Amino acid sequence: LEAAENVRTAWFFRWSEAKPYFKEVNRTVMAQGQVEQFLSKHVRGGVNFTQACNTLFQGLASDGAKLALTNITRDCYLNTSSPLYGSRVLFFAHDETILEMPEALAPEAALEHSRLMVESMKKYVPDVALVAAPCLMKRWSKLADAVYDVNGRLKIWEPS
Repeated sequence: LEAAENVRTAWFFRWSEAKPYFKEVNRTVMAQGQVEQFLSKHVRGGVNFTQACNTLFQGLASDGAKLALTNITRDCYLNTSSPLYGSRVLFFAHDETILEMPEALAPEAALEHSRLMVESMKKYVPDVALVAAPCLMKRWSKLADAVYDVNGRLKIWEPS
């Protein structure tokens, strides 16, 4: 118990903004039973204190990821000047999108995909250093990594 109290004290010392944040979230939840996201104004109801605390920061990432998905999908289907045009979103989970794209345009499409991910997220978390590293593969693998040719152009990763 003493070790837990020491960790708690140290945590509140390091993150001094947490106490006023927790106080405001608690006041809001007790008064309204819901929280409203800062930028998107999405409302989440029926939340308890810890859910509300989490929603207000994790929700920003969720809103940014959904905006990215919208922008990527728009370019896949509607923006004929985008390298993503003709690509298709196959998978979206949390902060990851997997696309199927014409192989001839894949290096440029992957870079545009990454650019749109970062640009969209910056609307919601402008002070966070964001990276969306592109990677091309014919079959999804957690082992995959970005591979570049001698000219610095992204190429398809192959398992060893």
